[in-house]
Order: sequence, then structure tokens, then C-alpha cells
Amino acid sequence: MCPTLHTIETDRLLLAPLDVSRLEEFVTLTADPEVMRYWGSDGPFSRAVAERSFADSLARIDEHGFGRRWIVDKATRTGLGFTETKHFGTSCHDVSPDEVEIGWMLVQSA
Repeated sequence: MCPTLHTIETDRLLLAPLDVSRLEEFVTLTADPEVMRYWGSDGPFSRAVAERSFADSLARIDEHGFGRRWIVDKATRTGLGFTETKHFGTSCHDVSPDEVEIGWMLVQSA
């Protein structure tokens, strides 16, 4: 069992551990072609792909004790997207699979 993840707070933002309450926001975010244009070559996610990616993210948090965090504007409580840390895995041939990368995905307005 992984340690409990706590929310990280900055002056403007909350970085809250991903949980099931953010699924619909994630589906909407990953369906936006402009948001997804730099994420991968396959374009926006279908709902099924978004749900699978979301479930995989929750599983990685359980397995590794770190992962995606939902970015929330403190003033408006609006979800802005997510940031994540994860192991590279086999995605890069010249990087050890155990190395950790950071990524993010934000709504267009952010």
C-alpha cells in the first residue's frame, strides 16, 4: 500500500492527488484537439481511451505512490488540467525505464 498523497498548495494553485471525482474533467480535457495536439500523434482521446488512461493513472498512483495531480485554481476552484510524474517505461530507447519524467496537460485558457 502506498503512502497517502497530500495536496500541494502554492499561492495560486492546488495540486490535488487524482481521484475518481475528476474523471469527467479528464474526459473533456483529453477530447479537445488543441489540448491534445502535443500529447501524441493519435489526436483527441475517445471516451473509452480517456477512461482507460484515467484508470491506468490511478493504478500507477497506487503502485508507485506518485503520479497525476489535478491542478485547481484556488480563487475560482476551476480545474485547469493535470501535472504528472511517472516512470519512462519503454517509451524512450535511450532512457532507463526507471527514470522519472514530468508532464502536464492544461485547458486552453490556462
